[in-house]
Amino acid sequence: MDNDIRKRALIELIELLRSDLERYKKSAIGNKLVAKTFYKKIKILETELNRYKNKSRRSKRINVGIGAELISGSRHYKGFIKSISLNGFFVITSPTKTISPFRPGSMIRIMFEIPSGEELILNCEIIWLHSVKTQTQGLFNSMGLEILTQSLKYKNFYKTYLE
Repeated sequence: MDNDIRKRALIELIELLRSDLERYKKSAIGNKLVAKTFYKKIKILETELNRYKNKSRRSKRINVGIGAELISGSRHYKGFIKSISLNGFFVITSPTKTISPFRPGSMIRIMFEIPSGEELILNCEIIWLHSVKTQTQGLFNSMGLEILTQSLKYKNFYKTYLE
């Protein structure tokens, strides 16, 4: 089975199990043993999915800790780049009290400073998004961004982490 088809099937299965788990937890007959079984199945499937995701990586992921600004239309959001690759980023936004405009498939710009002091601004597409709302701090978004227009400056910045 082709990796992309297998990844999609695993993702759909994980989402189905999660929704079944949520329905089960809300029912009057929920018990801890059954819920534990759901969690174990989800964990096994997520591990399998990660194995397939890692096979299809186009470039190495490097953990970093860089402050960034995400620009969507005229709105600016603070964020934090957790990892970089030659083709994209894993980013977490600072908490916000308002609903964010971020959606998979939408375009955004990311702006950050590289160690040389230069500012990079890159056009990206949101590939995936995971949002978590907390009562005390607000909405956090974690997302995978794919760089749409590579720049020589970014490629050189990325290569410095490989050395």
